[in-house]
Amino acid sequence: MDNNSSTTLIDLGPSHTVRIILITIAAIIFMVSLVGNIMVCLAVLYNKSSTKCTNIFLLNLAISDLLITISIPFAVTTDVLGIFIFGDVMCKLVFSVRNCGIAISSLTLVIVAFDRYYAVYYAANQLQRKVAVIVLLVLWFISCVAVIPQVIGLRVEFYENIGYICREYYLPEFRINELAYTVSLIGLFFLSPFLVIVILHSLIVQKLWRTRRRLSSNTPPSKSPPRSYQQVYIMLFTVTMAFFWTLLPTYTLQLLLSLNVIDGPTITVYTAYYITTWLGYSHVMWNPIIYGLLNKKMRKDMASIFRHSTTMSVLGSGKRIDSSIDDLQHQNKVFVKP
Repeated sequence: MDNNSSTTLIDLGPSHTVRIILITIAAIIFMVSLVGNIMVCLAVLYNKSSTKCTNIFLLNLAISDLLITISIPFAVTTDVLGIFIFGDVMCKLVFSVRNCGIAISSLTLVIVAFDRYYAVYYAANQLQRKVAVIVLLVLWFISCVAVIPQVIGLRVEFYENIGYICREYYLPEFRINELAYTVSLIGLFFLSPFLVIVILHSLIVQKLWRTRRRLSSNTPPSKSPPRSYQQVYIMLFTVTMAFFWTLLPTYTLQLLLSLNVIDGPTITVYTAYYITTWLGYSHVMWNPIIYGLLNKKMRKDMASIFRHSTTMSVLGSGKRIDSSIDDLQHQNKVFVKP
């Protein structure tokens, strides 16, 4: 969650080649994420078992990914031009919404890990739907409150020989220390969730391994998690790792810059900024891909939706063609008189 939507490295300016690369990468991430996450939302709603907690969490992840996705055009435009051209309101809105989406995704993955833990250890006692919805509402509230200082601090300022830059400026009267705030965000929405998830997944793996050994010795356990739980666990574990490992480099760079461990701007830091930033953005497109590869039911539902939308499009085109033919026939009757 990069607090500064535009970095101090911007005065170096990207070369023509770098601009083309950035636009290409951003376009791929944007289109895959937009189409993929919309299809995930539709697949979850289309699924008759969409009231299950796991599907509710997947829906929430897709929505938070879409929040991040809508910021991509603004981010790539800023990186390509080297300045922020969208004004104060969009400066506050775009990057606060993006960071809120990242926070929601991170905390949702923690809840998913707890849900999987209870599903594996206590197969009959998963979170109830009402409880899941209340938990997610609390997560949204926490995430929105956490970015309020950014909404206050983000604004556009003009720099000589550079142009207009969108970044955070904390006034003394707000008593907000930028370094402390940055470290707090990283700790709350990255390091702490990551550690909790690692612990829970370790316990889950241990339980599944013991269950497998008991089954292989023909001694069925009293409560063995179904195979479907293991498949869902593998999918959610992959989603979690994709989220954290794509964001780890950008958080690390942001922390090092905030602590003045790395001095900028330099070509090396400048290059690292673009690589880590867009690697971080890429996590929004991996979830739909992972669902499609590792979840047979999700893949089937997404394929059904795609076929349905394609059929409707073809039927719609057919209706327009028929209408056009009727119009032409009508025109012939009008203009070609005996």
